[in-house]
Parts: sequence; C-alpha cells; structure tokens
Amino acid sequence: MIQSNGEKLYQERYQNNPTAASQAPGRVEILGNHTDYNGGFVLTVAIDKTISLHGEACSEPFAAIYSAALDDETRFPLDQIERDPQHMWANYVKGVLLQLRKRGISFGGFRAVISGDLPIGGGVSSSAALEAASALFVKALYPYDMDVMNMAKLCRAAENEFVGMPCGLLDQFSSFFGKQDSFLCLDCQTLEHKSLTLTVEAPRLVLCDSGVKHELVESEYKDRRGQCEGAARTLGEHLGREVSMLRDISILEFMDLEDVLDDVQRIRARHVFYENQRVQRGVAALQLNDLKHLGELVHQSHESSRDLFENSCPELDFLVEQAVQIEGCYGAKLTGGGFGGWTVNLVESDQVDPFVAKITEYFEQKYGRACKTMVCAIGDGARIL
Repeated sequence: MIQSNGEKLYQERYQNNPTAASQAPGRVEILGNHTDYNGGFVLTVAIDKTISLHGEACSEPFAAIYSAALDDETRFPLDQIERDPQHMWANYVKGVLLQLRKRGISFGGFRAVISGDLPIGGGVSSSAALEAASALFVKALYPYDMDVMNMAKLCRAAENEFVGMPCGLLDQFSSFFGKQDSFLCLDCQTLEHKSLTLTVEAPRLVLCDSGVKHELVESEYKDRRGQCEGAARTLGEHLGREVSMLRDISILEFMDLEDVLDDVQRIRARHVFYENQRVQRGVAALQLNDLKHLGELVHQSHESSRDLFENSCPELDFLVEQAVQIEGCYGAKLTGGGFGGWTVNLVESDQVDPFVAKITEYFEQKYGRACKTMVCAIGDGARIL
C-alpha cells in the first residue's frame, strides 16, 4: 500500500500512526461570480487538488493541529475555542468544531496534520476545502449522522459566523458535491442542484497566478455584498414588497426599475442578473456538449466582472485577454472573489502544454516576472479516506 504524504508527516511529527483521514478538494467557479449570496445560480467544479487531514483521537479534551504548508502548530482546549491572531488559519477548523457542537454533536480530543497540494489564497477555495475536510475528519473519529447538503451548510456557517467571511454556499457545495469530469449547477435559493457530465472529453483547467495577492478580497467582498443587498432593498421598496436578495426580483422588473438605483448599485446588480442568465445558458451548452459556447460565456463573465462588478485587476485582465487568443482555449476568466489571485482557463487536453508555454511567455514579457500555472482535472468531492 502506498503511503500518503499526510500519513508520513503525521508519523514523523507525532511518532504514531494516524487512525483517521479525510480529504476535500478545492473548486473552480466556471460561471456565477458573486451570484451565490444573491440567491442566484452557479456553475462550478471540484478540482483534483485537495487538502487532507490525518490524525487520531486523544484522551485529553484538547485539539492539536499542525499545518504542513505553514509549518505551524496550534493547541487549544475544546471547551474554550477562541480566535487566535497568532494562528488565523486554524479558525476554519475551530469554526467547524463550534458548528458541530451547536448542532448537538459531541466529540473528544484529537491531533491532526493538515497537508495537501491545494494552494492557499489562489481563489480555489482552500478555506472551504479545509472546512469540509475538518468536518469529515471529526466524523471519522467520532461518527455522527448528517446529510451532505447540511454538512456543506454547516461549513458555510463556520466561515460566516466564526471566520467572519460572509460567503455564500458555492465553495462548500462544490467541495462536498464534486464529481469527476462533471460540472455542478446549484440554485443558491432553493438548493436544487444537478450534475452535468459531458459525453465528449472534458476540458483541462489551467489556473494562472496573477501574482497579485488579493488582500482586498475580504473588505471589498463585504462592500460588494452590501451594495447588492442595498440594491435589492431599494428595488423592493419601489416594487412595494419585501425583497431579501436580488434573486427575489425578475430580470424584467430590474430592467424597468434599474434607474432608481445609484450608479454603483446599478452596475453591481446588472452583473448579478446577467451572470445568472449566463449560468443557465452554460448549463444548456453543456447539455449540448457545446464547449465553444460555454467558453464564450466564460469570457463574457470575466468582462462583466471587470466592467460591472469591478473585482478584477490589470494582471488578471491581461491573462484573460491573452488566453482567449491562444489555440485550444475555450474561455478564460478570474475565479473566486477576485481583486487578484488566479484565472481559470478551459483548455483542450492536447493543447495544455503549448498553452502554458505561451501564456507564461506573454506574462513575463509584459510584467518581467514568472507566472505560476497549475493544471487541474475535474475531480471528486470530499470524502473520508
């Protein structure tokens, strides 16, 4: 049996064999940028880059967690789970533990090593992957009963309430429900979802790092969410009914009333309404195995993010505009919160190597520095190993 890296790391650090392990993937949003918290639609995939937890139960009521990527360990009592500014990365695990307890699930102490090949801070939702892997790791040690959608909602609550990031369900849903070579469509209002499997070869996902750290993502994300919520309230007032999110308004109602919004609210809402339409068109394209049209929609999504939602940056724009001119690239866009991070490029599998060579060359010529790339396949969802 081949020994996993996480298993080996645990043995080296704690001089014992792990008795439980879990794994959860990152995700790439194909269409539906910032639509999830507006109750809209998203088209997403899990990728074959993951975060794993390996560990064992302990008799003491403490958790000890070591992050291999950060070479950092924290230890805390389970009856006193608090934020620690010295170990902010651990908040994703702590938030999950608190949500499990909130739902009446009991668990004891444990030690765990976090490892994997999913990059941190690249817009591929390493945070949701860590949350999902944490929930399943506890389940492997201290079994409890919960369906997959409720586990995804639990992990989102952990990020909303403990980490303080007001994200929607996109990331956690993708990590739990991923399926190899399949696209996932989620209605974020009803939570209805479906898996779309191509009958032609699935594209490879080439991620390109803009080199811009998206430090603004948390504050700007909150601003964008507030602007969308403000637009929904204003439109609701003019419609004479209570509106909690933009999804509660039809696109025809929006087109009739958009002039009552201020300039910023109008373009934010416009992005959301037309992005929802792009998701639905993307689903139709996948059902027809029409990757060319899907790619066109992906590129349109980036242009909308750039011009209307204003969550792009020059480096991301450059990468996208160069990518769509390279043979074999169906489409390209920013992925995740934006304001930096990575682009996602849908590329024919036999064109991946020349695509990577060209995009890195163009970026270095423009910015005088290397552009990191990561080639991914569409992978399976979170699981207990």
